[in-house]
This record gives sequence, C-alpha cells and structure tokens, in this order.
Amino acid sequence: MKIAVSRQDGRQKAAAKELEHRGYTVMTPHQQQPADLLVVSIPFQPSQEELQQFCACVKPGGLVFAGMPSQSAMEAFAAQQVQVVDYAKREEMALLNAIPTAEGCLRILMERRTKTIWGSKVVITGFGRIARLLVRDCMTLGAQVVVIARNPAQRAEAQSWGCVALPLKELKQQAKEGDIFINTVPSLLFTAEILQQMQKDAMVIDLASAPGGVDFEQGEKLGISVAWERGLPARCVPETAGWILAHTIESMLEERGDME
Repeated sequence: MKIAVSRQDGRQKAAAKELEHRGYTVMTPHQQQPADLLVVSIPFQPSQEELQQFCACVKPGGLVFAGMPSQSAMEAFAAQQVQVVDYAKREEMALLNAIPTAEGCLRILMERRTKTIWGSKVVITGFGRIARLLVRDCMTLGAQVVVIARNPAQRAEAQSWGCVALPLKELKQQAKEGDIFINTVPSLLFTAEILQQMQKDAMVIDLASAPGGVDFEQGEKLGISVAWERGLPARCVPETAGWILAHTIESMLEERGDME
C-alpha cells in the first residue's frame, strides 16, 4: 500500500515520518503516481483548485483519511469512487488529542498571564475529554477550579473529583469572580452579558470547535483578553500530534484489514 501524506503542517510531516518508521511506503502526493491512500489535514477545507489536485493524487477505489472534511470534498472524492474516512471522529484520536490540547492551553496561560495558575480561580465550561484533563491539571497546580456543565451527571462527577460544579445558570455569577475562563462547549455561552461581568484582567480561552462559544468582538471591545485557540496539538507539539495521527491511521487500517 502506497500512502501519500499531504505534509501541509508539522503534524502531517511528523505523521509521514512515523508511518515510514512503522514500515509503510510513504510518498508526497503527486498526480503521476496516484496513491492507494491519501492522508490530508484537519480541518480539511480545500479550495476548488486544491481539491482537484488532491483528487488526482489518489487512485479510483482508493481511500482518503481526512479530518473534518468539507461537504464539497466528500462529493468530489465520491464522484471518482474514492471513500473518505473522517479520522477526527475516532474516539481514540479525540482522547489522545485532548492531552496536547490541555498542555497547549496551560502553556498559553503561563506565557500570557502575569500571575500563576496557582491561587487563580479557573472556571471551565463543559466536562468532556479536554475539560477533564484541564480540571485535573489546574487542580494539581493549585488553582481553585469551578466546572460549569448542563449535564447533572457530569457535575456530579466533577464534584467527586473535588472541585465545585455548577449548572449553566451560575455562569453569570462566576464571571464576576473568576480569573481564567476556559470554554470547551461549541455553543455561545460567553455572551456580551457574561463578558460584561468579568474583571478587566480576566482571560478567556475558547477550545471549542466551530462555531465556538465566545463573543470575541464584544470581548475585545470590553478590553478582555479573549482567544479562540484551535489546533493546539499541531501548533504546540507537532511531533506528538503526528504520532497520534499515524497511530490512528494504523488502527483504522488494521480494523479494515487493509494492512499489507
């Protein structure tokens, strides 16, 4: 099996290197020698011209492993009998990617704030894969952690970890008291009303997928530090992110029986 890796960023380059290390025949995508399997970036939102070039790089009947592919990409590959598999939906990749995402978030906090995480009040919205790691890490660093979650079972679990857990209606009050706010919910929670309650030196980091959960325009108008930090694994630790991608690809090939 010939695997072509797009190598569009550090994660893709590291994934290509790791796949070679694991014994696969890895190549750069080109039209003269179409590959059996094409691995492209996350999110995969190519222009029409780029899409045509990618379509020419994989054999009819081949496979494309893509992260969050656009509808136009799905349709274009389907037209030439190429199956697209969204590796971003793999639970193992989501779980492993949560690790560098959480570490990347902590790195941003340490670089951009003038105060320690220790002693700070950290409000985390959501209690999924990434939020759980952040709760653990922030508590270990000595922060006072508050979890805001809609799901009562998630709140109960957060309480069992030793942190305060509150329903969504309490976010407005917590906005007045928190130092750091980390959103992991892809729904607008940090509205203008919520942001107006915050202290001027508060920091808001949004880790959610599109459409995000923060009114960034309003935050900037209010002079609050707000940032939508997407793609942290590839940006902060591309080698680890590449290893995770290569590991996920190999697992998918094993399950499909496509390994040679």
